[in-house]
Amino acid sequence: MAKVMSSYDRDCGFESHSSNLKFSKIYVIIFIENGKESFKMDKIYLAGSCGSESRTIMKSIANQLREMGAEVYCPFELKIPNAWDMCQEEWARKVFDKDIAAIRDCDIFVMITPGRASTAGTNFEQGFAYALGKRIIVIQYTESNTSLMTYCGATAFANVDENDMIYHFKDCLVKAMKNSLNNVCETILT
Repeated sequence: MAKVMSSYDRDCGFESHSSNLKFSKIYVIIFIENGKESFKMDKIYLAGSCGSESRTIMKSIANQLREMGAEVYCPFELKIPNAWDMCQEEWARKVFDKDIAAIRDCDIFVMITPGRASTAGTNFEQGFAYALGKRIIVIQYTESNTSLMTYCGATAFANVDENDMIYHFKDCLVKAMKNSLNNVCETILT
C-alpha cells in the first residue's frame, strides 16, 4: 500500500507533511511505496529545443515524466497529417495552433533550457504560459547566465547537471521546488 507523503491543495499550494515545506502552485503528489518515492502529476507541456541534438534529451525527460504518471505534450512529437502536401505557412499555422491549445490545456509547463541562449519559440511558450497563469518549472542544464525574464516568470527554477536531467529528472523537479522556497538562482541573472 502506498503512503501519501505530500499533497497539493489548489488554494494553498504544495505542502510536504514530512518537513513542513510549502511549494506554492506546483501540483505534485509524492507517494512512498516499498521505500521508493514516486510522483503523480497532471498534464504537462514540455518545452525546449526540438533540434536533433536536443531531441534525445527531450525524449528522455518526456519518458521519465510519463513514468511518473504525467500526460505529456511534446511539440517535437506532434504529427500533422499530410504535412508534406502543405505550404510551409499552412503547416506552421497548424503546429502553432496545436501548441497553443496544448499550453492552454496543460496544468504544468516544464521548460528545459540551456540558459540565456534558449530558443525564441521556447521563450514565447513560457511567456504565453505565464500570461495564462500556468505553473511553470524551469530546468536549466548549463552554468551560463539566466534571463531574468525566464527566472522571474517561473514558479520553480533549478540549475542542474545535464546527466542528472537525462537520467534523474525527478531529482531535478525536487531541486526546483526546494529552490522556489528560498528564491535561489545559481547563475548570474541578466
